[in-house]
Amino acid sequence: AIYLVRELKATAEIVGILTMLATLTSLPATYFFGKLVDRWGGYKAQLLAGFLIPFLPWLWLLARSPWGTTIAYLYDGIAWSGYMLASFSFMLSLASPARLTRYNAIAQVMVALACTLGALLGGVLISAWGYRTVFALSGAGRLLSMIFFARFVKPPAPLEMESVPLPLSAD
Repeated sequence: AIYLVRELKATAEIVGILTMLATLTSLPATYFFGKLVDRWGGYKAQLLAGFLIPFLPWLWLLARSPWGTTIAYLYDGIAWSGYMLASFSFMLSLASPARLTRYNAIAQVMVALACTLGALLGGVLISAWGYRTVFALSGAGRLLSMIFFARFVKPPAPLEMESVPLPLSAD
């Protein structure tokens, strides 16, 4: 939003409209990714959505006017809604019921730390190198993190449904 206002000269009204577009786009995208998670599982859906994310900062490199960011905002709504849904679903598949709350808390803390450190580092780098360089680096860093995820994180073995007791059995 700072880049949008300072560099592209957007008004508060334009920022509000574009933010609304991203949110509205996330609604059907969440439905689509929900179906995809049901079909593929959280891990594979997170891989797909995660490899969409690096293109987002690169889309900002194409914008030359406030309305030129429309595609980036629409894409943001799609990519992030899919990633958040898939990553939460994948986390659920990793956590035992007894540790689900703890896993969720750790995940939330890690997201908050990443946002905090990302904003701090981004601010320093933007001051030194400018927005466009940081957009390029951000996309590259996100791509590298997804390559790392795909290489080193593996989904758990599927549960055998016969061994899972049903909570409301007739017995």
